[in-house]
Amino acid sequence: MGIYVKRCVIIGLIVLLILPIVACDQEAGLRNAVARAITKTSEVQSYRSSGNTTTYTDEGILVSSSSYEEECEAQDRYRLRAVQDSIWWWEYIKVEDKSYCRYEESGQWEDCSEDDTVQIDYIDIEKQLLPFYWLVIDKMLAKENVNGIECSYYRGRVDMEASIKDRESEIGYMTEQLENMLRWEIDAELWIDGDDYIRQIATETRYPVPDFVTGDEDWYTMHSNIRFFDFDKTIIITPPGIE
Repeated sequence: MGIYVKRCVIIGLIVLLILPIVACDQEAGLRNAVARAITKTSEVQSYRSSGNTTTYTDEGILVSSSSYEEECEAQDRYRLRAVQDSIWWWEYIKVEDKSYCRYEESGQWEDCSEDDTVQIDYIDIEKQLLPFYWLVIDKMLAKENVNGIECSYYRGRVDMEASIKDRESEIGYMTEQLENMLRWEIDAELWIDGDDYIRQIATETRYPVPDFVTGDEDWYTMHSNIRFFDFDKTIIITPPGIE
């Protein structure tokens, strides 16, 4: 009986010693899978995406909601359409050095190439995915389908301190905006397909908003969902009226 107890104790100690190693290996494997997907998705030349965002106060009051659709042929040829609060919409087309825009008021396309107030810079996928390099993954959950494509499902929280420090080292100094972002909390979910492309991202971001009248702070929570598709497919963006 004594030998049996000793064996159980020894086995228990071995299990306790091995578990942290297995957990670290699993965590590293999950991080590598996400990093590999970010790298591969960032390399695409053309794509389509759609998404929506809603923002609430801590009291559950809706602050704003928006949705968008995007088509990108190249960094200088893309189309963006957005709807804000289900009330007004606008559309923007960039074709090389020309820009075109239209709004819900008239619905007519205008050449806005010379209007700096409406220019929308190209934001490549790599910049959109940058925060998720610092995703501390909680777990990989059961596989799910996104637009009919089977994907692995990851969940975690962005390490804001590491993310901000990386950004600080990139620009060479800490800005007030970056310092404020240290207080943000970003929970994220990623869906990655079998070819290592990120097909969907869902985030919940909690952040403080100062009240410049009272000097107090309110906390808002923003929910967003983005889907990517048609990676490196043929997409042709033309000026309006030529389609």
